[in-house]
Amino acid sequence: CLDYGGYGLLAGRLDGRVRRYDVRAGRMIADCLGEPVTSACYSYDGHCVLAATLDSTVRLLDAEAGTLLQEYRGHTNTDFKCDARLTHHDANVVTGSEDGTVLVWDLVNGQVVQRLQAHAGTVMGVACHPQRDIMLTACVDGSVKVWGRAPK
Repeated sequence: CLDYGGYGLLAGRLDGRVRRYDVRAGRMIADCLGEPVTSACYSYDGHCVLAATLDSTVRLLDAEAGTLLQEYRGHTNTDFKCDARLTHHDANVVTGSEDGTVLVWDLVNGQVVQRLQAHAGTVMGVACHPQRDIMLTACVDGSVKVWGRAPK
């Protein structure tokens, strides 16, 4: 998995490492998570890295130091690539699950704030709109759904 932000590139690998490439300084830093990485992305503010691994854990890391800030558990991710993303305001973590659900956690306290029965099969793809409370989910069966708040 790949992502970019600011002056850096991010690569998550099945070898259990998240590699951060600083293109300005020409250096690479690897953080070992110990489990195959299936999803990695920068937070919108660029200060954090979010990584999902095949041990059903999503980890929030400090983007500069690589230190663990928070872990999120409650979904199933042991066999497939399930995306994990941050919402546009960096307040929530969203991930798909092999049981067809989508979980939303509070970024800071790590508590599940919402569980959606999204699809009948594994939710492999999750994408959050960069400015609005809209989310896309994609299932292994090829279906895609758009989620958002009802207009007021």
